[in-house]
Amino acid sequence: MCTCIQKLWRSKTKTLVWRTRLLVLFIVVNSLQVAYAQIPTVQDCLGAIAVCQGIYDQGTAFSGVGNYAQEIDPTLSCLGSGEKNDVWYVITVQSSGNLSFTITPNNYTPGSIPANGDDYDWALFNLTHNVCSDISVIDELEVSCNYSGERGPTGANGRPGGLNEPVVPVLAGETFVLNVSNFSTSQSGYRLSFTASTAVILDNQKPSMIEVLPTTCFDSILTVRFSEFLLCSSVDLSDFQLTGPGGVYHLNSVSAPGCIGGGHHDRDFTFDTDSIFVDGYYELALTGEVKDLCANTSAPGIIGFSIVDSHPPTLVALANSPCLGTTLQLTATSYQSGAYLWSGPNGFSSTKQSPTIANVTTTANGVYQVTATLRNGCVFTDAVTVTINPSPPPVQKNIYHD
Repeated sequence: MCTCIQKLWRSKTKTLVWRTRLLVLFIVVNSLQVAYAQIPTVQDCLGAIAVCQGIYDQGTAFSGVGNYAQEIDPTLSCLGSGEKNDVWYVITVQSSGNLSFTITPNNYTPGSIPANGDDYDWALFNLTHNVCSDISVIDELEVSCNYSGERGPTGANGRPGGLNEPVVPVLAGETFVLNVSNFSTSQSGYRLSFTASTAVILDNQKPSMIEVLPTTCFDSILTVRFSEFLLCSSVDLSDFQLTGPGGVYHLNSVSAPGCIGGGHHDRDFTFDTDSIFVDGYYELALTGEVKDLCANTSAPGIIGFSIVDSHPPTLVALANSPCLGTTLQLTATSYQSGAYLWSGPNGFSSTKQSPTIANVTTTANGVYQVTATLRNGCVFTDAVTVTINPSPPPVQKNIYHD
């Protein structure tokens, strides 16, 4: 079915211009979802090309959308067509400044009026604290974007005109992914230049371990975050050693979502040990070498971390038996890292471990429930039934007369 589609020119500056295009629209039901284990290509966020140089000359444009469809939701992104004949780049900021880039179609003639060349669109996402799958559900990750109906050079370069957006301030340590989409059907390719950036984005830094993500209770799994994406092929169990209260722990396996099914890179790697963790101090040592996407090799390093409440006791909710007009005392099992939430009759709520209610009446009768959420992810719930007792009769004083 051939349908007349209007391309809405959208950007993060909310410029709106309409251009009419002819687009062959194929509706394919239930065929766009790809299994997570598909091998990512450079046309998928998980397989993004690492920016290791200032200029990328792409002689032939890309076709299709790779193995992971619908990575960009057009209702959240300014890219009204979502992904279209696209490719991904990943940028690791080495020092703070402005990120600037320009995409110039190879078939563009400078000074031509009207401008010629292919119609490229793009979107830039901040993945410093997120993963590729978040792009389609969290619109705040998109920090700049252009979906112009014009032809010619485009980018976040601060130049005038609807094809361009302001440069993007970036901080050292941040990670961004850039999606470049070709609305045209031409295969002429493009040049992508980052040379006008004042931020240093060409990666020459050694990757390192920066964080151990919290373990869950009764767990033998440990997840480590690195300072940047690593090549999956460079990560091996023999590169690591885990020590703790039990001595040296045997590591059974290492994995990462982005490495599943032959994937290219990831920054969060999960280790499976042969022992359930106990409370105490641990150290994970990087004794071998791993490589980032620009082939920078890591230096040896150690990251220390502590585990608490690894084997927490069962939560128990308790209450006293107060009389009318006295104080109801609630209490729950104590945890080193617990956050508590009580609820009960008459809209009662408290975040204390042992809350009280003064001057109680019979309206306080009922069930009081407490939930304890531990730092390691454990969640426990218990409840106690409270009955307010009547006030005892006054004490009779016997008066004796001589």
